[in-house]
Amino acid sequence: MTETTSAITQPSPTPKLQMICRWLMVAIPALLVLGPAPADIAATLIGLSFLWSSFRQKDWSWCRLPWIRAALGLWILLLILSPFAYDVGQAYEKAIPWPRLILFAVAVQYWLLDEVWLRRLVGSTAAVLGVVAFDTLWQYWTGNDLLGHPWYGPDRLNGPFGRPKVGIFLAKLYFPAILGLLAMRLAVRGDGQANTPAVLAILLGIMLAISVFLSGERMAFIMIIFGLGLGGLLLRGVFRKILVALLVSGVLITSGVAVFKHELVGRQIDSTLDTLAHFKDSPYGELWRNSLHLFSQRPWTGLGLRNFKLACDDPEMAVPAIYKERCGTHSHNIYVEWLTETGLPGLTGFVVVIFLWGRYIWQGWRTARYRTALTGPVIAISLMLWPLATTGSFFTNWNEVLFWLVLGWALGVSRLAQSSPPAEGSNISR
Repeated sequence: MTETTSAITQPSPTPKLQMICRWLMVAIPALLVLGPAPADIAATLIGLSFLWSSFRQKDWSWCRLPWIRAALGLWILLLILSPFAYDVGQAYEKAIPWPRLILFAVAVQYWLLDEVWLRRLVGSTAAVLGVVAFDTLWQYWTGNDLLGHPWYGPDRLNGPFGRPKVGIFLAKLYFPAILGLLAMRLAVRGDGQANTPAVLAILLGIMLAISVFLSGERMAFIMIIFGLGLGGLLLRGVFRKILVALLVSGVLITSGVAVFKHELVGRQIDSTLDTLAHFKDSPYGELWRNSLHLFSQRPWTGLGLRNFKLACDDPEMAVPAIYKERCGTHSHNIYVEWLTETGLPGLTGFVVVIFLWGRYIWQGWRTARYRTALTGPVIAISLMLWPLATTGSFFTNWNEVLFWLVLGWALGVSRLAQSSPPAEGSNISR
């Protein structure tokens, strides 16, 4: 059955409440730079405001969407599994407030995003990325970022963040911002020739790619390269040419930088190839082996959310030969993390939810309207959910808000494509 939005209404709260939440949404990319708490508070307030609006209007039509029902069902499953956790209190602490993120994504999808606020979200994200990239380049050049933060390590930059995650921050928001800019009619003239805004978008894309390369975060740089290739496959015409130009320019410039900075080659290329060649004995391979060993002890209930470190530190639970050295706070892979902490039922439920997200987004993709604007968050979500990637924990506040923001972004653009024909002179409908 085809999913449509025709039967889904949008709660209509007081304009002031909706306006506040829209500005909070637009501010979240900047709030993520400040830390996990500000962004999480903003996302929670948006979700609760949406819930309050639905209650006031007695409008729960949005609950009929399959992905929302499945996500809420997955939350109930997490609650059912929590009493069997290694540490029950820790599991409940993460499981109970999880619906706030579902509500946040639904609010972005149905309540907050329209064409005007999509442009504002794109603009704010691009501006934040530009500032963070400049700050990172400044740190590389001077030894300290604009706020006085020194390098995190001899081959790792952290920019305005307290630890080295500037690369993954830039990589995850790279495509929604860059392709969102290019989707606006302001970025491409009617004759299809790129004008000044498109050139600025290319320059921003190159600056972000260089910043990610210099950050020393290997997976973030791989995400940029793979994402540009994926975008080249999904898009056509001038947009494909721009992405190819970004890819070629980024490779040439980073290669030129690497010639003069041999340690970057060692960090980004040599060590990556060595890790892939000896993955089983690499730190990531040992973490995954340990995770699968822990899963084998509780295949139907899992360890409980955010219980990996606690169980891994127990010599009776972990692989004896490596538990002392390879007990990170999480499994460094989304699917392995779900499998280890929620067992087969949790992982199965999560995969079902992913399928329903994809099916809904596909309905918007098929219409061809807003396709370029939709491609950005789709690439970002695809890279975040890439099964073989090494990732941050899916259940930490900072990663959660970033993921659910981009997800809501993709779902919201898909809704626009399905429910509203492009207005004449629309700036972001191609």
